[in-house]
Amino acid sequence: ANMPRCRCALLGLPAVGKSSFVAALHGKAAEQVAPTSGCNKSSLHRDGFILDVLDVGGSPQVRKFWSHLVGEVDAIIVMANGRLRMPAASGE
Repeated sequence: ANMPRCRCALLGLPAVGKSSFVAALHGKAAEQVAPTSGCNKSSLHRDGFILDVLDVGGSPQVRKFWSHLVGEVDAIIVMANGRLRMPAASGE
């Protein structure tokens, strides 16, 4: 039988902890994390459920493609911290 699957994308500006969060989900230390230059896909298998995680880079060059990269996901998580402000949604 096929296991239930959910596809989730992590979005946010650079250095807000997206890749560190994904590393923690996989049981890895945050020190092993390098900045994401494009997007990284990984899968977690837990209790008969599969979570596909799309860790999307936050650089301006990658943000242009966010809408294309997340078109097939079931959920989007936007990560932020208190020191950074999201740019205006005017299509910079």
